[in-house]
Amino acid sequence: MCASSDPLTEFLALVPYGDRQLTAATIVKLRSELREHIATDGSITDPLKRIKCLKQVFTRIPISLRKSLREKVFSAMENCLDSSEALSIFTLLFSIIETCSLRNPDRSDLEASDIINYLPTVNSLIVTLTQSFLSQRSNLLSLLAWAIGTLAYTCRQCLIWCSHQDCLDLKEQPLEGYVPLDPDLLSSPCLPKLLKCVLNCQASGSPPPTPQSKYLLSELVLASAFSDGTIKLVQQCSNFELYNPLENEFDSSCASLHSKVERKTTSNHKSFLSHQDVQSALMTSDLLKIQETVKSIEGSILDNAPLTEDFKLICKVTIQNAPAILLTAANKLNESTDASDEIRSIYCSLFCGFLRVWIYALERRLVFAEIPQSYLYLCGFANARFQVHALIMFIAFNVCPTY
Repeated sequence: MCASSDPLTEFLALVPYGDRQLTAATIVKLRSELREHIATDGSITDPLKRIKCLKQVFTRIPISLRKSLREKVFSAMENCLDSSEALSIFTLLFSIIETCSLRNPDRSDLEASDIINYLPTVNSLIVTLTQSFLSQRSNLLSLLAWAIGTLAYTCRQCLIWCSHQDCLDLKEQPLEGYVPLDPDLLSSPCLPKLLKCVLNCQASGSPPPTPQSKYLLSELVLASAFSDGTIKLVQQCSNFELYNPLENEFDSSCASLHSKVERKTTSNHKSFLSHQDVQSALMTSDLLKIQETVKSIEGSILDNAPLTEDFKLICKVTIQNAPAILLTAANKLNESTDASDEIRSIYCSLFCGFLRVWIYALERRLVFAEIPQSYLYLCGFANARFQVHALIMFIAFNVCPTY
């Protein structure tokens, strides 16, 4: 496919063995259907089938294999700069690997870091390819223009995913700052109409075009390498239509979505507990003392205490001790068929308190960062004694959000 040693072989060597032969055959067939100048109104039936086939292979690959495959793709692109068809095949593979893989939202910090780290390589490729494209001075639909636009589209989609995971603030720096594109390329008739449309939607934050029911937009973008007729399979939204890209906050115009109850704060708790104090208190067998400590931590959360390193350790210690404490409280309930109101109250208070700390840690992405394999500590909430919970405790818990 390229002038130097075939990089496709190196790429296929990393593909899971059971899928390797199918992947190789599919890539070769796609390569044979590509033309340096994209057809104005060609068929995309066969390319779409093959794109769907590749998606099934690469959707389930983990982040470690994704990195290795991407390195081979980048290396291949650098060796195939003179071949638009070969370059486009690897661009298509890159786009499928990055936009169709199932990412791990529990480790979105690692996913976001991985995305940010490869942007300089992609931007360098885009600059080199753009210079080559502009030197051609052509008005025909160009596979090279598609490859450049698809590289930018793919990276921007990944950055949008990061922003939806609260790992990236696109208000501080827009998408064009992370992945810039030459204005002459964006306005060029060489760029397929659908790809130009989605790139403009990404930059403006407007809703993307809506494909017909049997198509996916991401697949049509890739299929636009084979035909510019893909623009006929989508319905474009009004340029004046505003939309909220899944921001984790209430729209100011939707007052009905705001909580009807003001956020409760508390001042009846011990302030400035150290994590050593919390550790000592939670290791005792005195449930009343533990209850008082957990309430103090809850108070700090409700009062929006600063997220210091010490408070991170407090959350860590609390989550680690929660299963044993909840089990002890549950055993107290089981010791007699008619548990006292005090034991019921303590159990319910501890259960809700530990749950609030968990939610607080999850919202601030402390759980996996600060506590390896922290999901194991969720076992403390298994077999919860909901029958002993007072309804008023859950009402108080639900109307006092941690944000």
